Amino acid sequence: MACSPDSSSSPMPRRWWVDALVFAGMLLLLYLSFLLGKSDSMAVPGASEVLAEPHPAVFSGAMLCVLGAFLGGGALALMLAMRGERAARIGDAARRERGRFLQAVLDAIPAPVFYKDVSGRYLGCNNAFGEFLGRSKTEIIGRTVYEVAPADLATAYEQRDRALMDARGTQVYETQVETETGRRDVIFYKATISSPDGEVHGVVGTVLDITERKAAEEKVRESERRMSALIEALPDAIFFKDGGGRWLVTNQRAQALFNLRGEKWFGMTDRELGLLRPEYASALQQCLDNDELAWSSEQLPCHSIEVVNDPAGERHYFDVTRIPIRRGDGSRDGLVIVGRDVTARRIAEERLRQAATVFDNTIEGISITDESGIILSVNPAFSLITGYDEIDVVGRHTRILQSGRHDREYYRAMWKTLKERGQWQGEIWNRRKTGEVYPQWLTIGVVKDDEGRVSNYVAVFSDISQIKDAETQLERLAHYDPLTGLPNRALLGDRLEHALERARRTGSSVAVLLLDLDGFKNVNDSLGHPAGDRLLQVVSERLRAALREEDSVCRFGGDEFAIVLEDISLGEAVSETAEQLIAEMALPVDLDGHLTRVSASIGIAIFPRDGADATSLIKAADTAMYRSKQLGRDTFSFHHDEMALAARRRLEMEHGLRQALEQGSFELWYQPQLDLCSGRVIGVEALLRWRDPARGLVPPLEFIPLAEETGLIVPIGAWVLRQACREARSWLDAGLNPGRVAVNVAAPQIERGGFEQVVARVLEETGLPAAALEVEITESSLLHNADNAKRVIAALRELGVGLAIDDFGTGYSSLAYLKHLAVHRLKIDREFVRDLPGDGSNLAITRAVIALSRSLGFAVVAEGVEVQAQADLLRSEGCDSAQGFLYAKPMPGADFANWLAARPD
Repeated sequence: MACSPDSSSSPMPRRWWVDALVFAGMLLLLYLSFLLGKSDSMAVPGASEVLAEPHPAVFSGAMLCVLGAFLGGGALALMLAMRGERAARIGDAARRERGRFLQAVLDAIPAPVFYKDVSGRYLGCNNAFGEFLGRSKTEIIGRTVYEVAPADLATAYEQRDRALMDARGTQVYETQVETETGRRDVIFYKATISSPDGEVHGVVGTVLDITERKAAEEKVRESERRMSALIEALPDAIFFKDGGGRWLVTNQRAQALFNLRGEKWFGMTDRELGLLRPEYASALQQCLDNDELAWSSEQLPCHSIEVVNDPAGERHYFDVTRIPIRRGDGSRDGLVIVGRDVTARRIAEERLRQAATVFDNTIEGISITDESGIILSVNPAFSLITGYDEIDVVGRHTRILQSGRHDREYYRAMWKTLKERGQWQGEIWNRRKTGEVYPQWLTIGVVKDDEGRVSNYVAVFSDISQIKDAETQLERLAHYDPLTGLPNRALLGDRLEHALERARRTGSSVAVLLLDLDGFKNVNDSLGHPAGDRLLQVVSERLRAALREEDSVCRFGGDEFAIVLEDISLGEAVSETAEQLIAEMALPVDLDGHLTRVSASIGIAIFPRDGADATSLIKAADTAMYRSKQLGRDTFSFHHDEMALAARRRLEMEHGLRQALEQGSFELWYQPQLDLCSGRVIGVEALLRWRDPARGLVPPLEFIPLAEETGLIVPIGAWVLRQACREARSWLDAGLNPGRVAVNVAAPQIERGGFEQVVARVLEETGLPAAALEVEITESSLLHNADNAKRVIAALRELGVGLAIDDFGTGYSSLAYLKHLAVHRLKIDREFVRDLPGDGSNLAITRAVIALSRSLGFAVVAEGVEVQAQADLLRSEGCDSAQGFLYAKPMPGADFANWLAARPD
């Protein structure tokens, strides 16, 4: 036989030692792999990463184990399983010796080591494994995992072992182990034990206790969570970039700043983020530039102000702090960036600057005090107004400014308002440094601290001395006439009310006199307004001198004055006063070398007979004064009931005229004018009529004077002109020839100005030829404003309009003035025609007017011809034409058209 028993047994020690050395080497390599795995695993970020992807060192150790197993040529598998042919040839003693040797090697390894068979029963372990579990080897070896570990862990171990033996190779995973001190976190490193033919005989493994490491990792994670929470809690934008400028850490505030929430910003540079968010490219470039400045700066930390627009487009200012971090070799490691939004602070600072500018430059004085009234600060205007420099008042109480004009109750009310409302405003008198007392408009505001306690008072004031002076002046202007210095109508009403109140208490009477100057307008027109003003001043002085001290006189308006006489017992006393005033007014007045005389018309009303209040008394006196003018002026009249009735009628008529104008109640009637020689119709005069709904047809003499006095004649006259031209145009269109249509014009129409433009516009609107219109101007109207009348007549003649002077002979026309007027006809007033031919005086006047007209080249029209004898006389004297009841009465337009159509001519 090639091998005898002896020869077969002799190699046993050599093979046993070889196997032992191989196994020991495997275990040493396994232990080194544990050490490598442990040291490297401590360097990895966390256990979760170890589980997800084991470190290469772990795999290296496991591979070393497998390699050692294969180098053993299957001896290790036989030795651990104690079966196979070689195991059978080994004696019990040698086997025990080898087992003790291997056990000693295992026990020398500080890491827990164990090995199990394919059924999961522990075949062996070292002391470190037993100590780790807190069990003796006898409590481990020969037992299954279900007998050593809790059921939940045992099940997990068994499943892992089955998976490893099915897959063969190595296995690393994290789990827990039950020890006598409780469960510990561990990592199992396992490998299969296989025979040379590949049959799996069991599992060998070691345990790495990572409990402390996981606790440390948890502390790190907790620290990271706290740091993350702290960073997120900060109102600032926090960034951490690596040495290459890549973003590694930010908080939500920083992400929101560049609208990066939900974006994958980690690891990106500012330039890359600028491509991701183009709207922030310039701001990110600014950050990058400032990062480079921080890296190159020798002064740390670095500060800068940077501007970023938020997603809403609002501009934000950031105070940015940068702290570069370098490695030991000086290379860049990372950059900490903290950006604090200082927009609100900048706004506040700007407001403070503005407030400081206002404080220093406002014209109002400002003082700031503490809660007890001690002055802390004043502005330049304060010093300018009070005369106190800042050094004079700072540290002193505001009492140094008090004037002494206000009592304690005044200041008590002030502080009460301050306490209740937090502000006081009002007029106060204070004292300047010079001792002068002056008025202020003062506003005091309360400043409170965060706890609601009063910390300061701010006083803003202005010197209202000039305003007070202006108020005094305005008060005087409001109640006194600036020209005469007399009280005006407003003050008269006040004084009259007081006088009436005293009269009611004492049972006495009060007289109200209204005085109107006669001829004042002539003075203004002839000598000019300065002379008229001087006349009013002289009249005012005379009135003051003629009255008692307790009497009141005021300028009522224009050339009217009002006098209030108190404590009147007899009407004779009032009459005497009125006569005295009329006498004073009659005295001549020297106006710059022109000796001028005026008279006065006075109306008198007595309280309580003529009225119970100021308004009714003044109205009654005005009615009486109007009566004095009707009586021929230069006299006085007492008010009585008939006057009041006439005044009411006059007011009603004025109201009726206004309504008639609005409602179209006026009518035009027409009276033809005939040639005295041929009997042919040469013209027609338009005569105004008022058809009142209540009174019927109102005579012109009743309402024309009132219309002229109230100014209503201007719109009424414009209506008459337009209506007459319109009807005349319609007659021409109907084939009728009425000759010239004569329209009467009142003085106010000419005096107001623009009358010639009105005529031109009406002619254009109606289409009536200018030659078909004649304007009649009364002789008295020419005297109001001769120059203006002359201008208007020339302008109308230029238009081609006929011109006539109406009521000639009733006024006081200058013949020299008359010859310069470019009129066409003179109309002899009916007053001179009515008694012809029997009245010699009227006959003489008529002959003179006709002769004058002939000599001046004017045609003559006679009004009021009622009998044939008058017509014959006028024709014989050379009068050209006539109108009157002899030919036709005034008639409405339609009737006149029929009358004209029926005439044979």
